[in-house]
Amino acid sequence: MKVLKVLIMFFPLIIFGQSEVVDYYYENGTIKEKVNYKDEKQHGLRIGFYENGNKKHEINYLYNKQVGLARFYYENGNLQELSSWKNNFQNGVTKYYYQNGKIKQETNWKDGELNGIDKWYYENGELEMISNYINNQEDGETRFYYENGQLKIVTIFKNGKPNGLAKKYNEKGQIEWQRNYKDGKEIK
Repeated sequence: MKVLKVLIMFFPLIIFGQSEVVDYYYENGTIKEKVNYKDEKQHGLRIGFYENGNKKHEINYLYNKQVGLARFYYENGNLQELSSWKNNFQNGVTKYYYQNGKIKQETNWKDGELNGIDKWYYENGELEMISNYINNQEDGETRFYYENGQLKIVTIFKNGKPNGLAKKYNEKGQIEWQRNYKDGKEIK
């Protein structure tokens, strides 16, 4: 009967593997990371800390593969990055932030490759750049803006190379130059 009780007690550990949380510390004794393991693989939430005690990151793992939402923080505690992961690849929208909390960049990912709209912002909130990606290569119109919102450069891309008319404007909206490209090479 005792053997049966022992088997029943430890059966879940045998079937479902062993889980543990391991704490890592800085030399000064403050917590550096809390890492969840299952069957000797990262499994569950991994939380990192700065020496001041603020969170550095929160990353989810499923048997050593990054999954779900990942958050990275500046030392002051403000969010630096929010990204979505599936099977160790970025999937969905990743947002990067300035230390003041304003959005810095929004990028679309699919299976670890840039796919979709990529937007960059100035610290004042104005759009700095917008482009489109297909399978990790720029494809379509890319626009750069001055910090005042005025259009700066427009370039058409195909398969990651300039292809078509590119224009650069000064801050008053006047064309500074125009160039034609085909397969990444300027046509004169």
